[in-house]
Amino acid sequence: TWPELYDDPKFGKLKRRIADLARLYLQRTGHKNLPSTFRVFVWVEVYRSGDAKSPKARTDGAYVTGSYFAATKRNTLKVGFEDPRGINPPYGKTYNHPAYPGNI
Repeated sequence: TWPELYDDPKFGKLKRRIADLARLYLQRTGHKNLPSTFRVFVWVEVYRSGDAKSPKARTDGAYVTGSYFAATKRNTLKVGFEDPRGINPPYGKTYNHPAYPGNI
């Protein structure tokens, strides 16, 4: 547990903002009959210079998944989104999104 984080009012505000953004995204992409509330699961990962994250497929039934970057230098990190259907056309597209402080 990490009470200094989880009990902080700013952390609660961040979770509510994430839920609001998730709902907005889902509405704008045509999802109907959304639940009145979302469960937001947050975990913290700290990386040092040169560290990397292993690729992961997010197919566990979540409505959305994302990352929040509390601290990073601009133009030093990109998050790669890869098509989970494989590399053969018409699939295989990759999108690299720049990460910067406060970005979701």
